[in-house]
Formats: sequence, C-alpha cells, structure tokens
Amino acid sequence: MRLHDYAASGNCYKARLLLALLGRPYERVAVDIFGGDTLTDAFAALNPVRETPVLELNDGTIVTQSSAILWFLAEGTSFVPGTPLERAQVVQWLAFEQ
Repeated sequence: MRLHDYAASGNCYKARLLLALLGRPYERVAVDIFGGDTLTDAFAALNPVRETPVLELNDGTIVTQSSAILWFLAEGTSFVPGTPLERAQVVQWLAFEQ
C-alpha cells in the first residue's frame, strides 16, 4: 500500500504512526502541499478534495481523511476495541482530535 502524505502534517503523522505501531509495510509518497502537488490532475484522481493523507491500497482502492484511514488500519487489531461503548469512545476521540 502507499501513503501519500506531507511530512509536517499532524494528520499524516497519525497514519504513519499507526502503520509503524502495527508493523505494516507501506510505500511513502511525499506530497509537497505548498509546491502544488495536490493541485495536479493525478492527485485529484486520488482525492478530489486535494488533501493529504491518502491511503492507496494494493488493489487501487483509495481511503482518504485521517480518521477513516486510522479506523481502516486499526480494524481487527487491539486499537479497535470489542464493546460498543469502547468503540464509541474511539470515535469520540477521533472526532475530538480533528
């Protein structure tokens, strides 16, 4: 999988951090948001909103928005707890930190 991200972005850092904590291999694709990388047609094809991070799966599927990327990566791990209340608390934190 590929993570399209801007190194100084906190939202991108969260995705890189969880990937590291999970030991998941990925290719990092640096995106220069101030250099115009997000303004290209190629980037718009990945994310029409033209924001980072963008997680590109091996099958070409795209996941955008840091909270959605975190939830996707955490699914099936201890980072997504088992009870409805605990999962609601995770969602609560994801909403708060945005």
